[in-house]
Amino acid sequence: MFWNAVLTALGVLLLGRWVIAKSGLGWDWAAVGGYWRLFASGWATTLGICIGALCISTILGLCVAVAQRSSFLPLRLLAQGYVEVVRGSPLLAQIYVLFYIVAEAVHLENRMIAGVLILSFFSGAYLAEVFR
Repeated sequence: MFWNAVLTALGVLLLGRWVIAKSGLGWDWAAVGGYWRLFASGWATTLGICIGALCISTILGLCVAVAQRSSFLPLRLLAQGYVEVVRGSPLLAQIYVLFYIVAEAVHLENRMIAGVLILSFFSGAYLAEVFR
């Protein structure tokens, strides 16, 4: 099954390459080469956001997993509710609500920090289930 998928993907890629070669279309890498610093900067920013979100979401997920195992009922219900709401709603909807409503309400102006916190909020619920 796996090898069938790999061979199919390889066949599609080769067929696509053949169609592009026969149609006379090409890719001019010189046009893209002038923007390598911008690409490198974007890659570094993305990596920083991912690392920050991973660190915060790991701590959050561990705290929520411990709260889910708590004998204190309100804490356990709060943790379970957080996990169910976050896992049951789409990430894009959470981004819109948390960025445009919550971040504006608390006057969080830095988009990078807001992005890290939103991704941490989302990933923390999934990590809580993994840790539990």
